[in-house]
Amino acid sequence: MTAIVIVNAYLTFPDKEAEVVVPALQEWDDTMLAPAWGFDKCTYHFQPWKDWHEKPVPDAWPIFLNRHSTDAGVLGYHDNTTLIYGRCFIGDCIRDGISWAVDVSHEAAEMRGDPKVDKTFKMANGDIAMYELCDAVEDDANAIEVKGVKLSDFVLPSYFSTAAPPPYDYQKKLTGRCPTLTPGGYMSIYNGKVWTQVTARLIGGRTSIRSDRYSTRHRVPRIP
Repeated sequence: MTAIVIVNAYLTFPDKEAEVVVPALQEWDDTMLAPAWGFDKCTYHFQPWKDWHEKPVPDAWPIFLNRHSTDAGVLGYHDNTTLIYGRCFIGDCIRDGISWAVDVSHEAAEMRGDPKVDKTFKMANGDIAMYELCDAVEDDANAIEVKGVKLSDFVLPSYFSTAAPPPYDYQKKLTGRCPTLTPGGYMSIYNGKVWTQVTARLIGGRTSIRSDRYSTRHRVPRIP
């Protein structure tokens, strides 16, 4: 069984406001994400920064809620170094007027789908896409509301295929398989030489704040 702990490391952000995301994440995972992907049971927990240091939830993957990213445009990422963990820069989300809970759930889903950050998908044309569960559909307009909290939509296994029929995401908004996007979505693609990004502009023509994270992406898999 997997465990994820939301750690409030944004010390001026009230714990009571941070921990409201936990029951929403639990229901979202239990009733939507895990059944759709065949994942094992995941339990969600909350700890203030001090408690996590003193007595962390055993064997849990932490997602740290931080105030500000030093990499412009990066609102969150997950990695696998000495432990599997994620970071969400919720102060930046609040400043930019977008749902920080969407970003937290984004990282939770992608930790579940690719905990070692080493999966890719080879498309019919030979290009390789990052195995990201939420990038293609990540925008507040696509959010799933659970217990009054906005959480991220996510693609389904059929998205990473060359022949599977729809639906391709939980909200049934995608019209095709990878690399199809909804407005505001984005996808990192390796064309045989370099990593590039395709981005779907929001309705109205502008790019999304979240899609800017690519320019200083924390990590991409190594391609032989």
